[in-house]
Amino acid sequence: MLEALTTSNYLQLDEESAALVQIAQSPPWGELKTPELRAQAERFLSEVARLRSAVDQHDLDSAATSYGALITSCYQCHRRLKDLRIAERPAPR
Repeated sequence: MLEALTTSNYLQLDEESAALVQIAQSPPWGELKTPELRAQAERFLSEVARLRSAVDQHDLDSAATSYGALITSCYQCHRRLKDLRIAERPAPR
């Protein structure tokens, strides 16, 4: 996506953002259906929607801002998942 942004490749931006929506519909995302992680998933999809809207409008500045927010939402969710998995591990004996 970064390459597409820096080269003004709207077609690639559209394809990549559509792929992100498909990822959100994949089975592994089922674990994000918990109440605690639902907000993370919704934030991700909201940022993808903003990015797609900016791409549709051929607004690269807004697309770049949305891309940054999207990456931040990915980081925050993955960090939270990691923290939850560490907390769920049994204590060492």
